[in-house]
Amino acid sequence: MEKKTVDSRKIVDAIAIFLVFAIFIGVVITNAFSNRVPTKAYSYSGKIGTGNMIVNSLDELNEVGNISDDIISKYDEKFFKKKSLVIYYYSYGYTGFGQKAALDGVYKEDGVLLLDIVCYGGNNFAQVINYTTGTFLIEVKKSDIKGVTSVKALRD
Repeated sequence: MEKKTVDSRKIVDAIAIFLVFAIFIGVVITNAFSNRVPTKAYSYSGKIGTGNMIVNSLDELNEVGNISDDIISKYDEKFFKKKSLVIYYYSYGYTGFGQKAALDGVYKEDGVLLLDIVCYGGNNFAQVINYTTGTFLIEVKKSDIKGVTSVKALRD
């Protein structure tokens, strides 16, 4: 019976190729998401304020209008020293009932804060247009959104 031997050079070459490929993929993924802004977000039913805005102080938050005291009480001057609050109202129409929206990511590009909003759920037993609406309150570091002048969803 003939014994087969494994060429250790081929194994080393395969491992080297795999590592180079893994490093390349890591660099590509890192660059693709380098404009991603770290956030903490909350979703509320209904509309807060008059539209989409970036709030930079407690005084600005108090002027927003159509905002509950419960929400205002969560923020103080200490919060606004290093952070801003992005208020984004969304309304998307779909067939069926029970849709929900989630914030999948926030990105900064050319002075615009881009929100990746994903709608999911619901059922299609009835072919009617149903709107899912609400407001995202998104906490961001001021340093992360420096130069941003507007907010919009990627779907807009």
